[in-house]
Amino acid sequence: MPRTRYAELVGKQVVDANGAAAGRVADLVADRRGDSLCIVGLLVGPGALLRRIAFRRMPLGGAPLAQFIPWEAVARIDRRIHLRVGRSDAGDWYPR
Repeated sequence: MPRTRYAELVGKQVVDANGAAAGRVADLVADRRGDSLCIVGLLVGPGALLRRIAFRRMPLGGAPLAQFIPWEAVARIDRRIHLRVGRSDAGDWYPR
C-alpha cells in the first residue's frame, strides 16, 4: 500500500469483507524499518488510548482494552477501511 499518514487512518470505520462494522481505528501499531515506520496493525476499540500509555488490560485483570487487527487483513482504504475477511474467517483477532 502507498504511504499513509496516521491522521488518515485514526477514526476511520473498519468493515469486514461482508460489509459488517468492526469498529473504529483508535490507534496504530508500527515497526521501525530503516528510517521508516511501517504499520503492522490497527487497534480498534475505545480503550486504545490507555493501551498507548502502556496498560495492556483493564485494571484488575479485565478484558483487553483494544483489539489488534493485523495490517495484512486490510484489503483497501477509502472513506472506510475494508478487511479481506469476514468475522467467521478472521480467527481470534476479530474485534468483539
